[in-house]
Amino acid sequence: KEYKLDRAGAFTYSMEEGTSASELGDPVPPQEKKRRYDEFMKTQRDISLEKNKSLIGKKFEILIDEIDASGRGVGRTEKDAPDIDNAAIFEEAAEFRAGDFVFGKVVRAEPYDIYVEKTEAK
Repeated sequence: KEYKLDRAGAFTYSMEEGTSASELGDPVPPQEKKRRYDEFMKTQRDISLEKNKSLIGKKFEILIDEIDASGRGVGRTEKDAPDIDNAAIFEEAAEFRAGDFVFGKVVRAEPYDIYVEKTEAK
């Protein structure tokens, strides 16, 4: 909460034989692991939404990765890794093809995606 990380993910601990940590055992009950995981991910989701909302009105060059089944252009900015970070989504993408670079202005934000409209270069 204090540092407001741009990107963070988590997983629950699972003991793996042969590792030095396996000698510690697995003293945390599964329900507690899930509670901690859920709390962390909710906090990070809220932070991600706040950061994405701060992008509204800003322009980015976006690489189109695909045109999805509903005809939307789905891509990413230079800050985002495919399949991990934010998707940049163009609702109107009839003229786009995978591999195109398109300038877009952020018009709406969700926790893990931004919605953009085509615009002229920065």
